[in-house]
Amino acid sequence: MRFINEKKAFSSSDGTFLQESLEFIEDILTKIDLPRKTVNKAVLASEETIIAFQRVASEGAKLTISIKKSLGSTSIALSMEGEEFNPLGEEGILAASLESLESEEAIGSILLRSLGDKFNYRYKKGCNQARVTVNKSEQAMLYRTICAIVLGIIVGVLGKIVLPDNVSGGMCTYLLEPIKTMFMNALKIVLAPVIFFSIISCVSQFSNIAELGKIGAKIMGVYMLTSVIAMSVGFVLVSVFFQGDGGEISSFSQLTQSANVAVNVGKSADVSVLNTIVNIVPDNFLAPFFKSDTMQTIFLALLFGVAVGKIGEYSTRVKELFEGLNELFLKATMIIAMAIPFAVFASISSIIIKTDMGVMLSVLKLGLVNIAGYASMMIVYSLMILITTRLNPIKFFKNARDGMIASFTLSSSAAAMPHNMRVCTEKMGIAAKISNFSIPLGATVNMDGSCVSMVIISIFLAGIYNIEMTPAALGSLFFTVIVLSFAAPGVPGGSLVGLGVVLSSLNVPLEAMAIPMAIYSILDMFSTMSNTTGDVAATLVVAKNEGEVDEEVYYS
Repeated sequence: MRFINEKKAFSSSDGTFLQESLEFIEDILTKIDLPRKTVNKAVLASEETIIAFQRVASEGAKLTISIKKSLGSTSIALSMEGEEFNPLGEEGILAASLESLESEEAIGSILLRSLGDKFNYRYKKGCNQARVTVNKSEQAMLYRTICAIVLGIIVGVLGKIVLPDNVSGGMCTYLLEPIKTMFMNALKIVLAPVIFFSIISCVSQFSNIAELGKIGAKIMGVYMLTSVIAMSVGFVLVSVFFQGDGGEISSFSQLTQSANVAVNVGKSADVSVLNTIVNIVPDNFLAPFFKSDTMQTIFLALLFGVAVGKIGEYSTRVKELFEGLNELFLKATMIIAMAIPFAVFASISSIIIKTDMGVMLSVLKLGLVNIAGYASMMIVYSLMILITTRLNPIKFFKNARDGMIASFTLSSSAAAMPHNMRVCTEKMGIAAKISNFSIPLGATVNMDGSCVSMVIISIFLAGIYNIEMTPAALGSLFFTVIVLSFAAPGVPGGSLVGLGVVLSSLNVPLEAMAIPMAIYSILDMFSTMSNTTGDVAATLVVAKNEGEVDEEVYYS
């Protein structure tokens, strides 16, 4: 990864002004090893911008060009003194008449407008300033998040070792935790609307309800299969690495500090199958949005999605409205996601400051076994894709990388939905009508990573209390986890509620939840990544079976 910052000024009084400035831009971009098509497009956009600025430039004004490459993203900044002139404003295409459309000004304005958010203009202190984004790195968010994790660890360790307890505690209470809380509150704003409008936009595309039912049945079948496999993986790992004696955990009395929290969490859940089914149907339209109840939101979306296609002449207009709202909330989610590094920094720092290091070390093995379970599920997805679709599983993970990173950093299947839907359509070549239905559904009912964790942690904790895992107890455990995987919300901490229910079903004291809670936030990141990767893998399998995968896009 190279950091580049090249800057040069050109005098407009020079006869070769335009040529030299464009050659400078082309030379730098070529050295960066960008694709020729990208370089040509950037040079053309820069040329139109320079020409527009030159028309209103002050006499003898200089053009300043700055080309920067940072975190894999490249941009060109242009600045020139003169009268205010926005190539995208009233002087440009917005005011163009039939005759002016033939002018160079209008043509240039059309070209710059086609760049969308890759072209930005402002007028400041007598200078016209524009920025052309040449390319955006797909790894930029990863780089920022890694930096946030490193800084979070450093600040957390310093806060724990150097600062007095009251100071570090105050930093957590009044700075770090509020940042994380505000970020999560912002995500909750868009959670229900993203699910609602994305599913409506998807369902309304199906002219045949029977086709929707067939695809829905296939998706649910694959989700059920991977959940069962996930539980089996968890059982095998906990049987191999922990013999049920719990001897690896020392100083157990130190780990009950969060017992009251755990008890409250556990008592708030209900694993009744009947209640789970009944509660899918809300008692009013707004309740699912206020409560962020994903199952109820999906029910409403399916209901209204089917209804949209049955209102005659209004169908087209209503579909366009819902599609527009879908794009609106997806874009809002992407904007909120830009704050991920700040939330990660605050979360990591507060975890280190507030958690006893002895506890962290004592549960390290438990965490590593869970991570081994998530890694095993990646192997399962690879085999599933290879066997059922004959597609390259290595290419799958390369294509899914952006969604996996977003899921890891957000710790929320629901919040990562826009990223994963974009991965499905733009990277996997999956038809939008499949992915826009499967991904939101999977964010609610497909929790492979959570299934792995609940089985490993619950059997491990049962071993600590010498509770025998009979075949009947294992059957009850598997049934409970399956139901919870369908009912748990796809938000950070959602599976913690389920864990409390599972422990209750096994007669494990809820105070034992204090043990995994020491590393829960970290495990939740890996678990969420496993959950959403399973969603994308299942979507690919079903889409390939339906002939709805563009392999040229998949292998591009």
